[in-house]
Amino acid sequence: MRLFTILFLGLVAAVCHGVLWSLAERLFGWSFGAGGGTSLPAGPSAALLSVTMTLPLLVVPFAYQRLTGVEVLAPRHLAAGGAVVVASACAHVFLYGARAIRFAGIRNIVFPIGLGVDRRRAVLMEAIYTIVHFSSIVLVYRVIVESASGPLGTPVLWVTAIPAMVFFFGVNIFIFLRWPDSAVDKTWIQVRGVIAGLLLLITLQSGMLM
Repeated sequence: MRLFTILFLGLVAAVCHGVLWSLAERLFGWSFGAGGGTSLPAGPSAALLSVTMTLPLLVVPFAYQRLTGVEVLAPRHLAAGGAVVVASACAHVFLYGARAIRFAGIRNIVFPIGLGVDRRRAVLMEAIYTIVHFSSIVLVYRVIVESASGPLGTPVLWVTAIPAMVFFFGVNIFIFLRWPDSAVDKTWIQVRGVIAGLLLLITLQSGMLM
């Protein structure tokens, strides 16, 4: 029952992320979409992308617990949440870069827009996405909430690694089922971005709350 609840919360968080990011794009006149545009977020837009992702992951389960009385959160949720927002924003700047620090971002270095068909780089980029997202969100969150009950152990790594592997292999299965369209066709790149976003939020939420 708890697993289905967490998967449901992850799905709701994913929808909220999509809505918040779409509103942010309209407000600031951006057109990044789900990765099918001609440019990627950078600097403030990358940090805001992170916030539209982490806030639903933190607020949705909190609201669910308050409304239903069903406990899904661990102690130190708010403290862990604050750390996650900051860590993920920094991670997004690492991924996408920022002019202020004259850094292009690892995404633009490894797999820049317009590179075309390159399976090895595609897999490498998804591996980097996976490591960065799950270490800056799930691992940070679990370390803080679980430190309240004593010394940390290997379960913290497992609850981070298992959903991370689900995300990594899930996205790569889609990429290669639609290869090379998923790397060069704007429509399929957008579809890939939407699917990856849904799967990412669901697996992140699962790693945080399981």
